[in-house]
Amino acid sequence: MMNYFGVCGTKKKKISPSVFYILYNKDPERAYQLAKKTIQNATDFEYLNTTIYDDEVTSKKFLQVILDTILVRDRPFAIKQISKHIKEIAVLQFPLFANQALKTRDSTIINALFRRLKTEDNPHIYLKATKVLIAFKNKEIDRRIINISKVNPALKKDWGGKEFAELLKDNNIE
Repeated sequence: MMNYFGVCGTKKKKISPSVFYILYNKDPERAYQLAKKTIQNATDFEYLNTTIYDDEVTSKKFLQVILDTILVRDRPFAIKQISKHIKEIAVLQFPLFANQALKTRDSTIINALFRRLKTEDNPHIYLKATKVLIAFKNKEIDRRIINISKVNPALKKDWGGKEFAELLKDNNIE
């Protein structure tokens, strides 16, 4: 684990990709516990260390590796963290957590996507949430998307609104 000082001078604890892999090979339980702590504070994750360049895991996001590790070992905890982050995480990390909805197909995560879609005004987030929800190819989910589009005015504004409408049209959701 490495320590560094954040922008505001606060000391934060993070785990780097190289340390995680070394630790995981030597002490998988300890690496897993560190992964759980990291994922609980994913919004504080250091972006400079998010990509792994390794023969076996080329370009895979480190945070994705952590999520996959936790999902295998403690699915209920992982679902809880994914849902939490879908509801609140910033735009740069949102796609990672949104994509987990397709992997897990858990109703808690689907509901978190809908809660975010209902109030979100950032097109990058609401378009990704919509794409993930559409990927389930479920008529009930499609119906819920339509209902939310009626209550969230941001889904009809500017370039994001145009792309949202095209997304629905391209997928025959009316």
